[in-house]
Amino acid sequence: MKFILTYILITLWFVFPASAQMFCFTEDTKDIEKSIQKYNEEFVFSGVTTGGTPITIYKGKDTFTILFITNEGKLCTGPNHTGNIVPKLKLNNGKGT
Repeated sequence: MKFILTYILITLWFVFPASAQMFCFTEDTKDIEKSIQKYNEEFVFSGVTTGGTPITIYKGKDTFTILFITNEGKLCTGPNHTGNIVPKLKLNNGKGT
């Protein structure tokens, strides 16, 4: 996952971090998606959160990336939107997630 963020930050023009926990880019979404796919993360789905934020999720063998679009139209991601896949978590009812 670190490789993806490093690659994107070095090779693509980015506006500025909207916060210390988020990176936003001005490049075309397709270019960023190609960079993610280059590291073997594949498209899983796109959706809109209940708060109205469009998101796209990518999954690799052991990693994931969530991209989202701000109200200003910037494509963003960050450490809180990338990570490692873990085994299925159990809910208190024992049925899993």
